[in-house]
Amino acid sequence: MNDWNALGAAELNELLAERQAIYEEYRNRKLKLDMSRGKPCPEQLDLSMGMLDALKAGDVMNAEDGSDTRKLWRA
Repeated sequence: MNDWNALGAAELNELLAERQAIYEEYRNRKLKLDMSRGKPCPEQLDLSMGMLDALKAGDVMNAEDGSDTRKLWRA
């Protein structure tokens, strides 16, 4: 690791120019990198398809005691 505090202004400017040139090389490649995490593969998505069909809008959502279970999900 460089000791940036020990470098003079000319040396720092030279390093900055070098780093900017490297950065511009990468920018000129026009890469479309997606670094986000957690994107499931198609096989993982297939596993959850049954859950989407488990309940329908018209289904009765009452517990055995008659209470409306939809209220449990509302804050």
